[in-house]
Order: sequence, then structure tokens, then C-alpha cells
Amino acid sequence: MIFNRGSYTHADGECKVRISRKALESELGVIYGHNERWDLYDCRIHAADTSALMTALATMEAAYKVPNQPLILYQNDGTTITHSLLPGNTMGGIRVLGPPSYPRGEGAEMTTYRHYDISFEADVVLGSGEVVLKWEESIEYQGYGAPEYHYLPTLTGTWPRQRTTDTSTIIIVQSGSSVGLRSWIPYPLPVISDPGAVKGLPIQSRRTPQYRNGQRWGFPASWSYTFEVDSIIPVLPTNPP
Repeated sequence: MIFNRGSYTHADGECKVRISRKALESELGVIYGHNERWDLYDCRIHAADTSALMTALATMEAAYKVPNQPLILYQNDGTTITHSLLPGNTMGGIRVLGPPSYPRGEGAEMTTYRHYDISFEADVVLGSGEVVLKWEESIEYQGYGAPEYHYLPTLTGTWPRQRTTDTSTIIIVQSGSSVGLRSWIPYPLPVISDPGAVKGLPIQSRRTPQYRNGQRWGFPASWSYTFEVDSIIPVLPTNPP
């Protein structure tokens, strides 16, 4: 096998390549991609002498300082692709998780050969549609329409308690948050459609998304609606779009 990264190509059979994948699952239980890791292990670079070996190592290390390069594993003919990992299919590019490292120092290391390991990691996204990574909402009731009592202040002595009304209003608070993979998820509608029940102004916010290699992924938002009604209205949290 021949491994290639960007403009740098390793010699045929120079490296063993292990590829592992782990599913990426949203909080809603949807698989929207996978984390992919490539490990180059038990690699051995050769050269005619120590000086040529040092030059070859320097060239390899310089190539691996260039970020976000495609990974391609060819068959021995150098043209047939067995596996590939391309930055355009990833969430934030391909990271060099472990730059060239040299785990061995025994024997004739650093004479005409040198063992090394390298590892890469990327999050591969499935499809191009929007994905709801997180969605949660709660409905909170404050009060239940019972009589109201108030204490009357007095200059001295114990404050007397007075029943001021036989019934009271009920406050309902609808609040939640969401995270969209590629953009902010639209806010849900108020669970109570009566505009006269709305108390105060709705609160809707969008926060800064996460940045991965200069790309924006994971867009958080939140909302809160408050209602005042004269009897308990059974409402349920809204479902994600």
C-alpha cells in the first residue's frame, strides 16, 4: 500500500495503516456522521546514509506542518484508491492528531532508517441537510388559581394576614434550547396561541457557534415565553422540527 497526504507520498509499504470509525450521535438519537481515525504505525523510512535520512525526516516533518490535507491510501499500483478521507466531507477538516513521532531508539535507528508513527482524526458528516443536535423544552406552572393572602404591615405587633382574593392567575413559562449542526434551528411557536395571554416580551437568543478550523458548526439558541391565564391550561413541550 502507498499512503499519500496532500503533496507528500510515503514509499510503497513504508507504513501500516489502521482506520477506525465511531458513530456520531445527536442527543435525539440520530446518527449524523462518524469520527474517523487513521493511524500510521510501525512505519520505517529508509535512506542511503545518516545525512540523507536526516534530510528525508526533515522533508516529512515539514509536509506534516501543512494543515487539513486529504488522506489517500493507494494500492501498490499507485493509482487505484483503496480508502480516502477528504477535507470537504468533514466537519472542520482533518486534524493531525499525532504528528510524526519516533517510538524506537534501539539498534541501528538513525543510521539508514527510522521508525515513526503518525495519526489523524476527522468528523465525517453524512448528507448535506440540517441536523438537530440538541432540543429540549420545559413547561413550568407557577400557582394553581388558589386564593391569595397578604400580610398588612403595622407599626408595632404582629402583621395580620388578609385574604385579598378568592382566586389568582396562573403563570406558565415555556422555555427551551436547541443546537443545529449547520445553522440555528427556528424557534418554536408559543404553546398558547391567545395573544392576550402573553405576559411581557418573548425572549429569543442565538449564541456564537463552535469554530473548527475556521468553520462554524453547532449553532446554539434558546427561547422563553411567559403567559398569564386565569385557569390551568394543559400544554406540552414542543417537538423538534
